[in-house]
Amino acid sequence: MLDKPAVGERASFGVPPWPIGLWGLAASHRIGWNGRVFEDLARLGSVWMDFVNRRLKEDISLLPRFAACRCAEEVSNVYAEFWRNAGEDYSREFAALSKFSGDLATSVFTASGQNRQSWGQRSLQ
Repeated sequence: MLDKPAVGERASFGVPPWPIGLWGLAASHRIGWNGRVFEDLARLGSVWMDFVNRRLKEDISLLPRFAACRCAEEVSNVYAEFWRNAGEDYSREFAALSKFSGDLATSVFTASGQNRQSWGQRSLQ
């Protein structure tokens, strides 16, 4: 039968205390890392949503521009301008998002390596 731990003692259930201490150290580093990753991913999502919002406004404004056209040539010009602007917007946004995603991945893996190294150095102390 298992004895209850005395007041002020922690139940270890036959596990030596040092692995529990290492787990706490590893978890504390991962919490900060996860927070940075979440913030960067939230910023990436926010940038994308801002772009989608801007493009949606442009898409919606196309119909009134068509309605104001008086001939087929004007319709053709409005349509060509719309697709030219859309292509430029999307290519510019994808380039910016690709760069941001690359920077995010680099910082995540760099931070992960630094956390692993600092965790290993602290566990040896």
